[in-house]
Amino acid sequence: MGQTITLRPIYGWGWVSGSIERRDVPASFSVELDVTTPGKWRGTVISAGHEFFGLVADLTQRHAEWDGHVNVQLRYAGFDDLPQEAGYAQVANHLSLARAAD
Repeated sequence: MGQTITLRPIYGWGWVSGSIERRDVPASFSVELDVTTPGKWRGTVISAGHEFFGLVADLTQRHAEWDGHVNVQLRYAGFDDLPQEAGYAQVANHLSLARAAD
């Protein structure tokens, strides 16, 4: 079992569903991480009942200096080139990922 983080989506430039811009910001959700490399993380959304439950989450560090903001791409397992949702978020417990970002 990997590390679990909570993401708080932020509007920023908006969230996109497929190729359609969403007007609403998704609710917070948790991701269990499988892969952790400097500035990049991959895991699965584990928040039962959430619209993203079960999707694979690819996260990348958003800013040069680690502040807990990540770009988010969500997709179905096995569909690497077809993101379902994309946007950006704040990692609620981002200090726990600080070492992995360096």
